[in-house]
Amino acid sequence: MEFRLLYQGELPPSANKPRPEDKHRIRRIFHPQLRRLWQVRPNLRQLADGAYCRSIDIRPKPDVPHAPDERFKIGLQSIGETWQKAGFHWVPLVVPEFALQCSLDILLLRPENYELVNEWADIDGQVKTLFDALQRAQNVDEAGGATPDEDERPFFCLLENDKLISEGKITTDKLLMLPELPESELRKRDEAIGAFNLMLQDAACKFSADEKVAFKLAQSVLRRQGETKVNDAYVVIHVRLNHRDARTFDNYF
Repeated sequence: MEFRLLYQGELPPSANKPRPEDKHRIRRIFHPQLRRLWQVRPNLRQLADGAYCRSIDIRPKPDVPHAPDERFKIGLQSIGETWQKAGFHWVPLVVPEFALQCSLDILLLRPENYELVNEWADIDGQVKTLFDALQRAQNVDEAGGATPDEDERPFFCLLENDKLISEGKITTDKLLMLPELPESELRKRDEAIGAFNLMLQDAACKFSADEKVAFKLAQSVLRRQGETKVNDAYVVIHVRLNHRDARTFDNYF
């Protein structure tokens, strides 16, 4: 099985001691992509159905047989109960029981500001942050104290533990800018910032101190859009799954 995961945004290197909240923020970006993978791959739906069948063996059998989508949902809930930790019901794709090997080919696009070479040069640190975000949180602290949102029950992740990564290849290149906003939207952003400046400088506009603070905060948020910072990155992760034993779980992966 092969697929790709995408990430864009701040990727703090481990040398800068990224907060657990930052890693969990990245984990939350991978979650809907992996949820979609389970929904569209027949082999993964089959795995969920197997978990459903095992759960029915230890639960009261329904009076009316469950429809396929219900079986899928119950199966995922059962997997989540098996791997629950840190207040989350995790659905990891790569677990020891499947005897899987996980190979990652990572394309990491980063800004190259040579005046800040000491800050952006920590490729290993950024990759370590990625690896941490690809695995389930092992405790509440690793989840940054977060609790699952409504659409995070269960929560999908790639790895039960990043020790299951058998091979990794890293390719880096220059990030010109994050593809967040088209040029027309950037112009609108600049116009909005200019309008805020005019209002703040206009003596006829009587703003309270709190209102002025709010305007300046809005300006800072607008400036952040479309700009590239030192730790910004655009990441494409090519995931390949195979087996230590070629005859194990061939019908799934």
